[in-house]
Amino acid sequence: MSEVFVSYLPAAVMAISAGSAGGVQKASYHVRNATVIALRNIPKRTGHVYKIPGTSRYYTASAPGEYPALRLGGLRGSFRVKMIGPSSYVMGTNVKYAEPLEKIRPFMKDIFNKESDEMKLIIRGAGDPLSGRWF
Repeated sequence: MSEVFVSYLPAAVMAISAGSAGGVQKASYHVRNATVIALRNIPKRTGHVYKIPGTSRYYTASAPGEYPALRLGGLRGSFRVKMIGPSSYVMGTNVKYAEPLEKIRPFMKDIFNKESDEMKLIIRGAGDPLSGRWF
């Protein structure tokens, strides 16, 4: 009697692809959320102190090496995740002053580096580091 061979390879490839795409998306949102939290939970600034025009309030700018100070929260609220391919996502902002800030105070690079291990776990487990899925 002949045996019938059934290949589950196409289904496995689709499942792995879907799992990895879901993991990449979750990892992208994770780093976006980590960025927003890092910019919210900033310790006291040590930079130059400015008087806010038209008020009696003062604003402390960030010093070199510190994450950017947020006076109005426009930068912090502008971070988005965008799908650029089937399993490719990018996290960023469209605020014009973000790029110059990143050059002198590389906060996004720093946050990405701090979160890279967690992002790898999310991608490997498609959001569940304990699942041990395929890769």
